[in-house]
Amino acid sequence: MKAAYLIAIKEATTSTELDIIVDTYLEEIGEVESSRGETYAETAARLGGDEILEAAETRWFEIEG
Repeated sequence: MKAAYLIAIKEATTSTELDIIVDTYLEEIGEVESSRGETYAETAARLGGDEILEAAETRWFEIEG
């Protein structure tokens, strides 16, 4: 399942699309409420280096440039 998220993140073309992917992932892992107000990187760090969220952080900067 992680591979599907990583592919979707890589293929996201807008920050809105990326947010939907990340929100779906956070819901799946039970972190929606805990991550409110955090950046993708902050949540990734809090979770001990979550690769999905780290990829989302990188992609966000690529999209928002």
